[in-house]
Amino acid sequence: MNTPESDMEQMKFAREWVRAHAAKKMAKYEKKLRRAAKDFFGHPVAIAYLKPGVMLEIKDTGEKAKIVADEEKG
Repeated sequence: MNTPESDMEQMKFAREWVRAHAAKKMAKYEKKLRRAAKDFFGHPVAIAYLKPGVMLEIKDTGEKAKIVADEEKG
């Protein structure tokens, strides 16, 4: 596929813009979620994201986070 350089630059710009725009929106939603969770639980919470190939990823919230996994007894 032969794509002119200008088209490739436009695609690169569009990808970067979309990523930046999505990151801004996610930050806004995370702020609202943290505030609502703090009101509900009474203490700050950590936000966890699940991604393909990763069991658990925790975003740094500035607070110490503890993960406690209970083993199922069967």
